[in-house]
Amino acid sequence: MVRLLVGALGVAAAAACSLPTADVMVVLGAQLVSNSSGAIVPGLSGDCRSSGAAMLYNYLDGKTPIVTSGGYLIGVRYEIVNNSILVPPNSTFASYATARNYASEAFVLKQNMVQGVGPGVSVPPSAVIVEEDAASTAENALAAGAMLGQRLAQYTFHKPSLCQAVVTSLYHMPRAMDDFEQADSTNSQVAAYAEDWVALIPPTPQRDWIPILRSYYSSPIGGHQYNVTLLGEILEARRGGDLSRSVAELVPSAQLDTSLGTPAHETRLL
Repeated sequence: MVRLLVGALGVAAAAACSLPTADVMVVLGAQLVSNSSGAIVPGLSGDCRSSGAAMLYNYLDGKTPIVTSGGYLIGVRYEIVNNSILVPPNSTFASYATARNYASEAFVLKQNMVQGVGPGVSVPPSAVIVEEDAASTAENALAAGAMLGQRLAQYTFHKPSLCQAVVTSLYHMPRAMDDFEQADSTNSQVAAYAEDWVALIPPTPQRDWIPILRSYYSSPIGGHQYNVTLLGEILEARRGGDLSRSVAELVPSAQLDTSLGTPAHETRLL
């Protein structure tokens, strides 16, 4: 199993798999919400992940295709009437059938990137493939692995594995990398923390990601209280051009070295 190492460009890198040479970005889905106009949009986590992926896509000169992964989960894992999480999830056949009346997480994440996430930061529709079956992080990993297997089969030359950049949130990355490593032992992964990349999106009067993230992480998430002062320092450094800093510095060392496993009921946080 490949373990995480802190590498260049402010990412956690696996041996022989680095962000600049990634074959594909896999953006992990998160809770969808209904906004004040009644439109279905990404919650804060999904917005951060898709916005970070769009910034990263542009930083890499548009050369890395993107897979957004996340199924039809409205009414299954969360509701949009009051934007609440369902614990435990409603895993009935009827709920999955009704969920098809709404958009998938993958579709909404793609839509967010295509519409633009900041001044001059967007992704062309042709660069994004949607994977709409996954209902958990473990299933994100399995589905992405299957899609990468199909991509490998298209090569006419020998390429034993592909490097996938997993784009997700700081609080979610340890579990995501663990699930991706368990799902596919042949492909390698590099962790691209969404928070690192949204810091590079030019702030506007309507949105500045740094104070938004400082506020979001001011309360414990997943049972862990992150150092908000250090978070702000890292994000400001990255915005200033120091890409050697990464929010990976905030990940508890135990989470970098040990398997977290997958909980029976995974929560799709806002």
